[in-house]
Amino acid sequence: IISGDSDFVSVIKTVKTKFPSKTIGALIPFNPRKPHIANHIRRTVDFAANIERGHLLSSRLPNTINLANGEVIVCPIEYALPKP
Repeated sequence: IISGDSDFVSVIKTVKTKFPSKTIGALIPFNPRKPHIANHIRRTVDFAANIERGHLLSSRLPNTINLANGEVIVCPIEYALPKP
């Protein structure tokens, strides 16, 4: 599961009950405003790892993409990468 959302806890528990031999893990995205929010899901899964801020920044597309047909795709300002 790629989430730190505790809404998945009941689903994880159900899957673990129905398929006890399955291993369930969570990749938890960086969230500086709520660093503790994923604690409940961490306690429920078999393993968890963080997706750190650097991982997210290095996997992003650029803020502006120029297509071959001349069209320009621009990232919405609220999601734009910070300027170095």
